Amino acid sequence: MQQFAEIVRLDQTVSTNDHLSSLWNQDSEASTLTPYTVVLANFQTGGRGRLDRSWNAPAGAAMLCSILVPIHQVGQLQPSMIPFTAGIVVAELLQSALPDRAVSLKWPNDVLVDGKKICGILAEYLGTRKDTAEIEWVALGIGVNLTQTREQLPIETATSITLENGPSIAPDMLAIACAAALEDLVTSSSSTQLLKQYADLCSTLGQSVRAILPTGDVVEGEALGLGTDGALIIATPEGTNIEIRAGDIVHVSPAASSRLSVTSTGATAPELSTPTSSTSGGRL
Repeated sequence: MQQFAEIVRLDQTVSTNDHLSSLWNQDSEASTLTPYTVVLANFQTGGRGRLDRSWNAPAGAAMLCSILVPIHQVGQLQPSMIPFTAGIVVAELLQSALPDRAVSLKWPNDVLVDGKKICGILAEYLGTRKDTAEIEWVALGIGVNLTQTREQLPIETATSITLENGPSIAPDMLAIACAAALEDLVTSSSSTQLLKQYADLCSTLGQSVRAILPTGDVVEGEALGLGTDGALIIATPEGTNIEIRAGDIVHVSPAASSRLSVTSTGATAPELSTPTSSTSGGRL
């Protein structure tokens, strides 16, 4: 494990994922980038999250970073596991900072404190390079609400470290901690181990949920467990198990039956998003 992550500090950028992707694609710059390099911004002018949604935070009020993650093709971990891995890392770090709160994961990539969103995660697949053809590279964007007031948050179901009466946390120290813990998990865990750990933290499992798919279709039922690729398995009232790989999940109410953690389905792994040429980059 690296003792210290390299940090590229920016006062302002369109998005940290965009900036990291640009560095990675520049031959002269990319050769100097080390694994788990962190791009940290004070403010983003065009941050976005899943499904191309915008993400805004006042300058200095959130930890906004992207981490360059290498995945060795001969290893046990698939690139699609990186968002789940990041969720574990952030949830455990925030639980240590907020010991009197319940920190959990909402499928697929939200970190909650007592049911309120405090962090979002977005991973974008960068590809491989000629000089490291055996490695696949991922830009992992993480945003954590640190000091926002209630008025500064976009929705009532969001929160911040300050609102939860947590300690003062320096964004760069949190980013470094995320990079170090992420490297430990990525280099020491298999996909099966990570999904088990994720499932143990996931408050979605066992709940009655409503899944709103990118197509606009809606699936309702009990969040039964996770497939071997991380897909959310929903048991519908009609007795059908449906695998969800993308969409918005609404927690309706706790389900009566016990939940499964990881279910072997033989399904293919979900795809990571790929950076686009637009000015709105991948972020929380």
